[in-house]
Amino acid sequence: MTTRRCKEGEQSQGGPVLILVQRQKQRRECSGFRMSAVGTEVAPRQESLPTKEPRHPVVDFLLAGSATSCASVLSNPMDVVKTRMQLQSELVLRKAGQSQQTTQVYRAPYKNALHAFYKICRDEGVRGIQAGLLPGLMYQILMNGTRLSLFAPVQKALGVDAENKGKIGFFFRNLAAGAACGAAGALIGSPVFLVKARLQSQSKAHSLRTAGGGEFRGLRGLTRGTSASVMRVMVGSATQLSVYSSCKAAVLGTGLFEDNVYAYLSSSLAAGLVVTTTMNPLDVVSTRLYAQGTGVAERYTGPLDCAVKTVSAEGFRGVS
Repeated sequence: MTTRRCKEGEQSQGGPVLILVQRQKQRRECSGFRMSAVGTEVAPRQESLPTKEPRHPVVDFLLAGSATSCASVLSNPMDVVKTRMQLQSELVLRKAGQSQQTTQVYRAPYKNALHAFYKICRDEGVRGIQAGLLPGLMYQILMNGTRLSLFAPVQKALGVDAENKGKIGFFFRNLAAGAACGAAGALIGSPVFLVKARLQSQSKAHSLRTAGGGEFRGLRGLTRGTSASVMRVMVGSATQLSVYSSCKAAVLGTGLFEDNVYAYLSSSLAAGLVVTTTMNPLDVVSTRLYAQGTGVAERYTGPLDCAVKTVSAEGFRGVS
């Protein structure tokens, strides 16, 4: 109606003074101001925007699982390369080039990640470089679906909100929330990760000097490596989600970025760098525990024993 009055008022007849007063009043109304009883301009009332209701955790689970599983199709070849390189020189003495289990000199089939990618593609084709894809997709759905869908409810339970952004407690509460969600996701996805690691470690074309092998029998074989996987995902999830949330709050606080894809991308890059650095040693330990069987083929009694033996035989490069 204000717009209609503005247009009708411009056509009103009267003396010059009356027309001038009417036009000043119309400009104020069209610009969003109204006149108070004493003639002063009063800003219009601003209606509060409706608050965005949080999604149901089941919806978050489906969204997170589908997004990460789609990304896994592209990242699975690098996962195969990583697994092969983590296992190729298992417990091989760093100086003598001899295994603790044999006196024969061992030469690793892969020199670096690019060389491994090239040799796997050349000798084993698409089936080799995409080994373990199906269990990898299942693992992403179970682990990341659980981890990411639980993060917001756990944040709320720990009192993480916009009021304490920038405070020390904000980072550590996010750290605790990420660790708890990571542990839950790792427990659910561990059996599928075991299958994926075993499939990716198998190679008929290349001889991998692994200390593992053997069979998986019973519940003990199915839960092989779960303890290391829980620690791995706890550390990775805690650092990733806490660093991402803190970086995003810091980036938006500078005023240089709005709440858009650029803020998400810069925060994700920082979180990815931190999580890769912190999680890799535990990733090596969990892969080696998953790759070994039960019974006489066991070489490690647990994550700590695996880490100690790896560093003793291969140095710190074995877990980096």
